[in-house]
Order: sequence, then structure tokens, then C-alpha cells
Amino acid sequence: MNSAFSLLSTLATAYDQKNPQREDLIVKYEIDTPAESWFIIIQAKKPTTISATAQNSPQVILSSSLDTLETIVQGKLTGLTAMGRENLSDETPLNFRPGPDTPMSPALMADLLTFIQRFFNPSVPEKVALGQEHARLVHGAWAIPMFYHTGFRSAWYELTKGQRLNGPGDTNPFPQAFVIIKGAGQAKFGEFSGEVHAGQAYYIPPGSEHILWNDSDEPLNLIFLAWGEGA
Repeated sequence: MNSAFSLLSTLATAYDQKNPQREDLIVKYEIDTPAESWFIIIQAKKPTTISATAQNSPQVILSSSLDTLETIVQGKLTGLTAMGRENLSDETPLNFRPGPDTPMSPALMADLLTFIQRFFNPSVPEKVALGQEHARLVHGAWAIPMFYHTGFRSAWYELTKGQRLNGPGDTNPFPQAFVIIKGAGQAKFGEFSGEVHAGQAYYIPPGSEHILWNDSDEPLNLIFLAWGEGA
């Protein structure tokens, strides 16, 4: 198994290739098994460095096992997938919390998501492998977040027999779209209730319920898109 320093250095090299216009950021990365920590130091127009120390406090603290970090470097799991959760308090393979002197503001969360997407994906440009073997169960289905930007998010989902994506009362304050790419299932999108199947795309207005379930033996796959303020 590679060392945490080696793995983080590999990610830093790819990150710099993809993101020449980077902004100053200090991230502390804690490895829980075995216990150790490193600082990811990002400075505008300078190579990203991995260091055992940092002059300033980190804005963000990340933690994972060494196995999780190696799985990310191998391209089997992206950082966004490893961090995906329904509630901020959920434990995930890649956990995060704000630094000691930094509140977790919406602006910091947006910067964190962009950083996680770009740093914890070693391919240039970013490539996201799709399939249940690269996914985690989130919101009741197999999920892979794909690409995030302020005002935009996207994800791949798979629902196997008996799975339900979201529940009664689940709404978002921004527009969304569900693009069914494989299989068939049942859905409740706002006032609509009925069957959905591959080859269809559905627009979900802000504030509308969006529930999807699969009672058949064939998996149902979809692409989720969201955009606008708050997405």
C-alpha cells in the first residue's frame, strides 16, 4: 500500500494540471488508520504542496482511512462520492468539518465541493466512472455525484428492485431534471404520479416532491441535474 504522502502528492500533481487558476486554501487531511495527518497547501500560481506542518490554521479538515484514499487515487471512487451524505452529521468514508477558526458558511461549502471534485479525482480532465461498483447508498439509491459548480449539480443514480429515491415531502428550492436512461419505475413528481421509463426526461419545478421507486427486477438508471440559486 502506498503512503498517504505519496497518494496526496499524486492527487496534487493532477490537481495543478487541471486547475492553474487556484485560490489560497489550507486543508488538513487526517488519516485515521494509521493515525497521521498532512496539510494540503494551495497557493495561487504556486505548486500545491503536501506538508507535515502549516503556518496558518486550515479552513477545512478532512478525514478518511488510508484504504479510502488509495481507492480514490485508483479511480474506483471519487471524492464527491466518498463524501456524499443525506445529512451533514452523517459519517461517510471521507468526512469533513470546518477548521478551528472558520465557520462552515455557504461560500465555504461551495468552495469545498469544488475542491473535493477537482482534487480527489486523479484523471485529467476529470472522469467519473459510473456503475454500482463505484457508488454508495445515498437517499435510498446507489448514487454517484458527478460534477458540481456554484448553481449546478449533477449525479448518476441506480435503483434496484425495492429501492426508493427520496421520500414524501422531499423538495428542493431550485429546478431539477430527472433523465431516465435505463429501465422503468414509478414516480411522483409534484402533481404527477405514474410510470417513467428510459428515453424520458422530467422537469421538477422548485418546491416539488420528487420520489422515484423501482418494483421490477431490472435496475433503473437516471441522470439527475439541478441548477439555479442554492443548487
